[in-house]
Amino acid sequence: MTPAEVLREAAALIKYGWTKGMLARDAKGLQCHPDDPKAVCWCAWGAIRKAGDGRHGAAYNRFIDFIEPVCLEKGLPKDIAAWNDYAVEDGEEAANTLKACADKLEKEGVTF
Repeated sequence: MTPAEVLREAAALIKYGWTKGMLARDAKGLQCHPDDPKAVCWCAWGAIRKAGDGRHGAAYNRFIDFIEPVCLEKGLPKDIAAWNDYAVEDGEEAANTLKACADKLEKEGVTF
């Protein structure tokens, strides 16, 4: 998968269910691994991990670069979890940002 494909899949997961404070949660709201079949919602980082199926490194790094200006503006570390938990209002915003980054990568022809 290209980084853009991973980010689009992550956005689709977040559209299904989004969370803060944990990589993923089950239907009871309890923490679980992003790959757990019981997972029903994910933070951006958890969604990227699940979507990348072990090959998420490039998508992770590209997305970090994409959100860096927002993190700096809000005084947050350059970190997807911090961005998800403190800079994002809701799952729609998280999903739209993942898709915007995917669009940028596709436009630039990034495949790794």
